[in-house]
Amino acid sequence: MYSLLNRNDFFDLFENLDCLAFIPVVSYNDAFSNKKLAITDNKGKSGIYRWTHLESKKSYIGSSVNLGLRLRNYFNLSFISHPTRNMMVINKALLKYGYSKFKFEILEYCGPKELAIREQYYMDQLCPEYNVLKTAYSSLGYKHSENTLVKIHSNLEKLNLSKSVKVVVTNLETNVSTEYISLREAAKSLNTNKTTLKEYIFKNIPYKGIYKLESNLSVSNYSNYLNHPASKKIEVVDLELNTVTNYTSIRAAARDLDIGFASIGTYLKRNQKSPYKGRYIFKNVL
Repeated sequence: MYSLLNRNDFFDLFENLDCLAFIPVVSYNDAFSNKKLAITDNKGKSGIYRWTHLESKKSYIGSSVNLGLRLRNYFNLSFISHPTRNMMVINKALLKYGYSKFKFEILEYCGPKELAIREQYYMDQLCPEYNVLKTAYSSLGYKHSENTLVKIHSNLEKLNLSKSVKVVVTNLETNVSTEYISLREAAKSLNTNKTTLKEYIFKNIPYKGIYKLESNLSVSNYSNYLNHPASKKIEVVDLELNTVTNYTSIRAAARDLDIGFASIGTYLKRNQKSPYKGRYIFKNVL
C-alpha cells in the first residue's frame, strides 16, 4: 500500500530536503559560551563557516585556511573594532548585538585550494545578508567607495591621535622647553627609556633633578599597561647605558626596548647568560 503525495506534501518534502542539504558539520549555538571550544576544535583546519544572528536569522559566510585563527580574531574586540575593519557588516553586527546573540557554524571542511569554489557555492545557495560582496574572495580586488575611504582615514587619524603621547621637557636650569612627539623620542634625547620617563611623569619628579616632564599620558592606561594580572616581572640590564630597569611584564619591556616579545621570552626560557645583541641581559624577578 502506498499513497500519492498531494501538492502541499510534495513542496514540504523538497523544502525539508533543501534544509538537510545544508546541515552544518559543527554548530556552536551560543558563540560566546563556546568560543574556547570552537577555537580549539578548529585550530589549523581549513573550511567554510557561517555566523547567524539568532533573532533576525541574518547570516554571514566566510572561509579560512585556519578557522581557529580566524575565530580568535573575531573574538578579539580590538581586532574587529579597528578602523580598518569596523566597517565590515558582520563586525558591526557582532559589536552591536554581542557574540551570545550569534550562532557559529562550520558548513564544510575542505582543502585550501577548494575554499573559493565551496564558499561561492554556499553564498549562492544561502544568500547571506551580511555579505556585502556576493563573490567569494572578491574582496581581494574590492575598492572601497570614496565615502568609506574618508571614514576609514578619519578613524585612523583619530586612533593615531588618541595613541600619541607628547612630552614636554623643561630644563629647570636654563628654563628651555622642548616638545617631543612621543615618549620614545623624549627618552632617546635624555638617554634613557620610556618606562623610566613614565615613572617620573606620574610621580611628578624632575628627571635627574633638572628636567621637568609634562605629558598627556593617561594614568589609567599606564596602570593597565604595567599591572596586567598575568604578567611576569623581569629585570633588564642595559650594558650600553649602564642602567638596570625593572619591568612589570615581558611585554612592557619588549615595547619599551622595541624588541620582540618572543625574543625576550626565549632568552629567559633558555636561561641565557650572554647579552642579547651584545647589550641587554634579561632576568626574571621572583
